[in-house]
Amino acid sequence: MGDQFYEDNGYYVARTVLPRSLVRTVGIYAENTIRAYEGKLLRHKTGLLEVNEFVPSTNIVCNSPFNPHLTLPEELSELRTALCDLITADSIGQTLHKLDGVAHYVIAQTILFITAQNTDWHIDGWAVDMDARPHDGHTLWIPLEDMAHTSGIPAVAAWPRKHLVSEESLGIDPTLSVRERYDRYHDTFNKRLLAKSPQVVSAVLRAGDFMVWAPLTPHCSLPPLDPQKTRLSLQVLVRPAKDADATRMTDWFSFLNL
Repeated sequence: MGDQFYEDNGYYVARTVLPRSLVRTVGIYAENTIRAYEGKLLRHKTGLLEVNEFVPSTNIVCNSPFNPHLTLPEELSELRTALCDLITADSIGQTLHKLDGVAHYVIAQTILFITAQNTDWHIDGWAVDMDARPHDGHTLWIPLEDMAHTSGIPAVAAWPRKHLVSEESLGIDPTLSVRERYDRYHDTFNKRLLAKSPQVVSAVLRAGDFMVWAPLTPHCSLPPLDPQKTRLSLQVLVRPAKDADATRMTDWFSFLNL
C-alpha cells in the first residue's frame, strides 16, 4: 500500500489539508511570541541555547528555534501547545498514511523557520537513521503563511524514495568525524547530482497546504527575492514508530524522547 508517484519521485504536495485560518493564526502567534521573548531558546544552527538574532534592520528572528514542540520554556507553553496541536493533526497522519500505509508515526524533529534559510542541496536522511532505515519516514514542510515564488520556498530533485547513494559508493572515509563525513558526502553527492541536470520541482503553497519529501530526496531552499521578509514555516521530520523510544500523543503520532 502506498502512493506510486511518491515512490517514484520522492515528493508529494498536499493541498488544503489543514484549516487555513488556524494555520495563519499559529504563524502570526509564533512570530510575535518568539520575537518578543528575551530569554534563550534552543537554536537549529548551533544546537545551543541562545537569545534572538535578527535580520539586519528588521525585527525578524533569523536563528530558528529547534524542536519547539518540546523545548520551548514554560513561559511559552501556549505557543508550544499550539505547535503540538498543529503537527499532530489527524489530517496530517491520514495524508502520510496514504503515502506509505503506516499506522503510527514518531515526530523526531521540528524547526520553526521565521525567515528563509538559503540551504544548499542536501538530504535529511542524515538527521534520522542514515545508517539504519534511511528511506523510511518523511520530511514535512508546512507553511504558516501564504508563499509565492519570491518567498524562498523549498525545491526538490525528483528522486526514487528508496534510492540510497551510500558513503562507500562515494568514497567517503568512514574514520572521519560525523561533521567531516557529512560535508564530504554532500559535496561529492551534489556534484554528481547536478552533473546529471536533474528535474527540479517546487510548489507555491498557501497556509493549509504542505509539501512532503523522503529522507533520501535531495532538496534545497530557493533564495528569497527579499531576505527582509518573513517565511513562516515548520519543518517536521517523522518516521514509522516501530521500536522508537517515544511518548504517544495521539492515535497518529508520538514524540521521540530526546
